[in-house]
Amino acid sequence: MNILELRETIGNLIDHDYAIQIPYATISTTNGLKEYNLIIRNSVEDLVGIYLWENANNNEVFYIGMAGKVNQQGQLVNHSVRSRLQASRGKDPATGRDVLSNQYILNLMLQENCDQLNIHIIHLQNGQIPGYAEAVLLNAFYQRNGLLPKYNSAF
Repeated sequence: MNILELRETIGNLIDHDYAIQIPYATISTTNGLKEYNLIIRNSVEDLVGIYLWENANNNEVFYIGMAGKVNQQGQLVNHSVRSRLQASRGKDPATGRDVLSNQYILNLMLQENCDQLNIHIIHLQNGQIPGYAEAVLLNAFYQRNGLLPKYNSAF
């Protein structure tokens, strides 16, 4: 299932969307991890929503994620997409240290021989819950492919 098909699945929930590119030639340099963070800070709006990682080489969708939750009072809380794309992706089992998104993405690109990662960002219409939109996308991907995107560990 490609990005356009996934986008169409939640088309009625979308306010606006855009994509940014992370070239391996940029992120793999000496200052590449800082450059990644700069690209995110300058290109990604500080709003909640959905994000999808796509290998530009073959259009494989690697990951579907969301940023932002709704609390009991109906307020959107937690990370924006901008913050989520710079946050920790978990602990490195070998060192116990946090693995930030920039390092995680560099490692993913190395492992997948990915020359460029496209990050598609979808901001939702007012009142739409990011977790719902993420669930719809993951379900559509699963129904079509019989599995989740490679880097979604569970749903």
